[in-house]
Amino acid sequence: PVVFLELISENMYRYSKLLNRVRVRSVPGQARQTIAGTVPEAIWTEMCGAINELSFVFNQVTLDGYKVAGYVPVCNSLLEDTVSNLDLASWIEEMISESIGLAEDKAILYGKGASSNMPLGIVTRLAQEDQPSGYPANAPTWVDLHESNILSINGDSMTGAQFWSALTLAAGNTFTRYSRGNQFWAMNSRTYAKLKSKLITFTASG
Repeated sequence: PVVFLELISENMYRYSKLLNRVRVRSVPGQARQTIAGTVPEAIWTEMCGAINELSFVFNQVTLDGYKVAGYVPVCNSLLEDTVSNLDLASWIEEMISESIGLAEDKAILYGKGASSNMPLGIVTRLAQEDQPSGYPANAPTWVDLHESNILSINGDSMTGAQFWSALTLAAGNTFTRYSRGNQFWAMNSRTYAKLKSKLITFTASG
């Protein structure tokens, strides 16, 4: 029922792990989103001196409206056997919300862009080796990032200290003038466990 759409939308931040890590804009269909370019440094001058003009560059990216959705068919016999249809409805709402949250998180990281009716994911953008044919003319200048920002560290042959030193240096490539200092690590539980294992150190005293 349509009444559930608002409930799912309101609770989406509980089901998606990455939605609060990106900027979300609601658009009523196709729209142009203005994006500020690299922020220039302000200029020091005398207290009563003229204020210098700062050169801000504004670009525009055309956004389109797509949706991520699904439905769950429920057999009438199941509805008749269920003690409380309200409980069943809440479980279905919960599962659909988790399903949408999973799809949104995957799109934030690996989305293939407008060609697949999805946002362009972070990893997908970093892995681009050539400027896409449909890259907007008014968008910021396309830059090849696949060599500078996708790095590989062979941690199997390293001690914990060597590994974390190499990882810290590699993570320095995430620097950007757009950042406000909020960074996040995205990984599966197996990778997380492997990173934690590199923190374990035993000395001669145990």
